[in-house]
Amino acid sequence: MASTLERDGVRISTVRAPDVGPGAGLGVDNCYVDVDGPEIPIMDGSAASFVFLIRSAGLQEQNVAAAVSSGC
Repeated sequence: MASTLERDGVRISTVRAPDVGPGAGLGVDNCYVDVDGPEIPIMDGSAASFVFLIRSAGLQEQNVAAAVSSGC
C-alpha cells in the first residue's frame, strides 16, 4: 500500500508510518519536513533511520502551548 499526499499541485509519495510515527514516539507534536523529490526515501523500511536523524538534528521546545486538534 502506497500513501500519497497532495496539496496545491504538489504530490509526495511513499508516505507511511515509519516516516511520521517516529516524531510522535519522540514526543514531537509540531515539525516541518522539507522533502526535495517526489517521494520520501524508503531506506530499510523501518523507523530507525528517522529516529536517528531526528535525534541527530535535536529537538527544540517551543514556548507556546500545543494546539489541540479534533482530528484530521
